[in-house]
Amino acid sequence: MKIKMSQRATLLVLVCATLLYSLPALAQFTQQGPKLVSAPALSSSQGNSVAISADGNTAVIGGPSDNEYIGAVWIWTRSAGVWSQQSGKLIGSGAVCCANQGNSVAISADGNTVLVGGSGDDSNNGNPVGAAWVWTRTGGVWSQQGAKLVGSGAEGFA
Repeated sequence: MKIKMSQRATLLVLVCATLLYSLPALAQFTQQGPKLVSAPALSSSQGNSVAISADGNTAVIGGPSDNEYIGAVWIWTRSAGVWSQQSGKLIGSGAVCCANQGNSVAISADGNTVLVGGSGDDSNNGNPVGAAWVWTRTGGVWSQQGAKLVGSGAEGFA
C-alpha cells in the first residue's frame, strides 16, 4: 500500500504530538516549614544556589552577592521537622575582589562536607579566575579545609 505525502505529514504530526504529550506529575510535594532566610539578608542573593544532603536534613544555601559580592553560604539543619541555622555565614579565606562565594554549592551525601564555588574570585584583572572552598563539619562546627582551590592553566574568563 502506498502512502501519499499528505498522509505521511499527518502521520508524522500525530506521532510527534503523541511523543510530546506528557501526563501531570503524580508526586505530591509539600513545603517543609517556612522559607529559610538568614539575617541580615539584604542584597545577599540567598538561594542563588542550594543543595541538600541525601537524608534531607542538612541544606547549604549560597548568597554570592553578600558583602559587596564577596559572597557567603549558610548551613541549615533539620531536627524533628524544624529547620534551624547551624552556624553563622561561612566565608572562605583568601577571596580576592568579587569572589561571588556561593554562586554554586554542593554537599556530600552525609551532609558533613560542603564545596563552595566562587566564579568571580580574582577578578581585579578583568578576567575572573574563580575558586572553590571546602568546608567540613565536625561536632556541629564548620571549618574551612586548607586554602581555596584554584586550577592552574586557566585563560580568559575561567
